[in-house]
Amino acid sequence: MRLQAGTFRDADVQVEVNNGSVFIDFRIVEEEDYTGTRRRGKKLLKLVRISFDGFGCRDLTSERVRPMDVEDSRKMLGMMGSNGCDEEELERIVRKNIAMNQSFIWEDALKAHGLI
Repeated sequence: MRLQAGTFRDADVQVEVNNGSVFIDFRIVEEEDYTGTRRRGKKLLKLVRISFDGFGCRDLTSERVRPMDVEDSRKMLGMMGSNGCDEEELERIVRKNIAMNQSFIWEDALKAHGLI
């Protein structure tokens, strides 16, 4: 897995998986409390798009995707600012986020690319 700032699509963070056969795009969003009110200062990463070779691109912007928790968001954003990233930790975070939102993503594509 490779982590980079969003490049050519509307994303803040992009993860490249399996030598570019999968691209996972995340946007930075503000945390919302249980009433739906935004909490300023709490930045979370939210899955907005996932593109699979052989399957196409799944746009998730209109879905009720759950964002990463504060700790995983902080860790992943911290990896962006460093010279290198902990690939094992990045993989754990990405797989956890995919599992949380699996109902919105094509299961056959996830299986074919070894993400579930």
